[in-house]
Amino acid sequence: MSRVQCLPIGEGDSMNEVENATGAMVMRVLNADWPVGEAIRPNQLQADLGVIPNIAEQVRHVAIRMGLFKGKSGAGSLVQPQDQWNHRDPELVRWMLAHNYDVTIRRLLEVREAIEPIAAAHAARRSCEDAREIALLAERIDALGSVDPHQFAENRDQFGATDVLFHTRILTASGNPFFAADATNVKLALEHRLQRCAPPSRGRVVGTASYYPEQPAEIAMIMHIGLAKAICQELPDAAEAMARGIVVEFNPGHGTPDLTRRLQLAADQIAWGSYQHRARPEVWV
Repeated sequence: MSRVQCLPIGEGDSMNEVENATGAMVMRVLNADWPVGEAIRPNQLQADLGVIPNIAEQVRHVAIRMGLFKGKSGAGSLVQPQDQWNHRDPELVRWMLAHNYDVTIRRLLEVREAIEPIAAAHAARRSCEDAREIALLAERIDALGSVDPHQFAENRDQFGATDVLFHTRILTASGNPFFAADATNVKLALEHRLQRCAPPSRGRVVGTASYYPEQPAEIAMIMHIGLAKAICQELPDAAEAMARGIVVEFNPGHGTPDLTRRLQLAADQIAWGSYQHRARPEVWV
C-alpha cells in the first residue's frame, strides 16, 4: 500500500513562492526586461522579484539550469542570449508556451517534423518490443476518434491522452536516446494543444497541429493505423511516410506531390488487414 508523503508545515508555501518567482524571472528574460549580457546581482534579483534572499538564490540556480543566466563569481549572473537556453528543459518550455503560444508551438512542431518521421523509421527497423503497444494505441485512437461529433466531445480527453502517449512512444521506441530526450517537449506540445480548441473555420482549413480538432479527420485516423502497422511489419520507409503525413497534416488533394507519392507507396506496402477498405488508393489523392 502506497503512503502519501506530506510536506512539512510551510514547505508547500515556500515551493509555491519559488515557482511564482521562477515564472516572474523567466517572463522578465522573455520580455527582455533584463537585456542580454546584463549582470543581475543578488540584491537586484531580490528587489526585482520581491522575494527574500533564500528564494532569490533558488531562482538563480533554476535560471542557470535553464541556461537563462550564467553564474559569474563576484559579478552577478549574466543574462544569456536565446541560443544558450536549455530548450529541452520542460519547465522553461512551459513558460515559453505561456508567454507566446503561437511562436513556441510552431517551433516545437518544426522539431516534430524533423525527428518524428526518422524516429518512426528507426522503430520499424528495430522490430521493437513497443510495436504491439503502439499498435494498440493506434487502434484506441481510431476507436475514440471515428465517432460522431457529440461522442467525440465526450471522448476528447481520452483521445488526447492516448494520442500523446502514441507519439511519445514512437520516439522512445526508436532506440535512440537523443530522440527519446525530445519526447518530453513533444508531450508538452500535444498536451498544450488539448487546452486550445480550433477557431471557427469559416470555410478555411484549420490546422489541428496547433489547435485541438473539433473532429479528427478520417485521413489522420488512417495514417495513425498505417504508422503502427508499418512499425509492426518492419517497413521503415512506410513508417517514415505515415509519420510525416501525420505531423504535416496531410490533406488529400492539398499535399505536396512528393509526400502524396510516398504515402501512396507506403499504403501499397502495408498489409492493412481489416482496415484495407479505409486505405484504398483513392484516399491518398
